This record gives sequence, C-alpha cells and structure tokens, in this order.
Amino acid sequence: MKSFQSNICIFVWTLLLVFFDQFSKVSIAKYFPINEPYVIVPNIFSICYVINTGSVWGIFQNSSHVLAYCGIAAIVGLCIFMPKISLPNHMSKLAFSGALGGIIGNSIDRFYRLGVIDFLDFHYKSYHWPCFNLADAYLCLACIFFMLTSIRKNKA
Repeated sequence: MKSFQSNICIFVWTLLLVFFDQFSKVSIAKYFPINEPYVIVPNIFSICYVINTGSVWGIFQNSSHVLAYCGIAAIVGLCIFMPKISLPNHMSKLAFSGALGGIIGNSIDRFYRLGVIDFLDFHYKSYHWPCFNLADAYLCLACIFFMLTSIRKNKA
C-alpha cells in the first residue's frame, strides 16, 4: 500500500510540474515577441522567447521529432521501471518527478510546437548561458537531487 501511495505522490508532483512548465511556455508565447529580450535585471537576467528545435545548448538542431520519440521512450522506460526503482526518501521521489516532468514537458513541445520554447536567459558581462525553460530546470535539479541522495546513501 505504501508503494502505491508513493507512486501516486510522484504522479501528482509530475502533473504539477508539467502544468507549470506548459503554463509558463504558453504565457511566454502569448505575451512576448519571439527573439526579443525583455530585460528583468540588467546584465544578468532577461526573458527571451526562442524556439529550440534541437537539444541542450542547441545541439542536434532540426531534430525535434527524433528527440520527441526519444523522450517518449524515456517516459515509458521510467514508468515501467518506477515500481522497481528504490526511491527511499522524499528527495529521490521529487527528483524522479522532476526528471519525468521535465521529459514530458519538453516532449509535449516537440510534438505540438515542433520545438521547445525556451525563455529564461541568464548572462553576466560577456558570459551567456543558453536560454532554457522550467522543464530543463526540473531535469537539472533532478540530477542534483539524485546525486545528493546517492552521496547521502553512500555515507550512511
């Protein structure tokens, strides 16, 4: 019974993360012109609506369909193996939800928009981080949470 409740918790978190990701992307596409930065904090942070038809940092450009199918394969794999994966604490469950939510969020874009909407634009002087979105942030945080969980597990 506890495993079922845990899976429901993961499912609910994943749905919430996908909702926030998609809501943010729809809002950006509706209210911001494409490729025109809107400065929030000068020389540090802007909102810049761009469409990325590739993967992280723009690699594999014009491969949205291939990447979408890879995303579907990852989603199916994670869902099949979720009952078999040990998720011993809340951080690991949140990490799993973040990974799944991030993959689902970007896969939705790839299927329905033929590219991922990116809009979070960080820069400092001549340093510029490529634009990203909430789904990308979920995936990065999931990796960090999984690493922290692994480190804590190995120390115990």
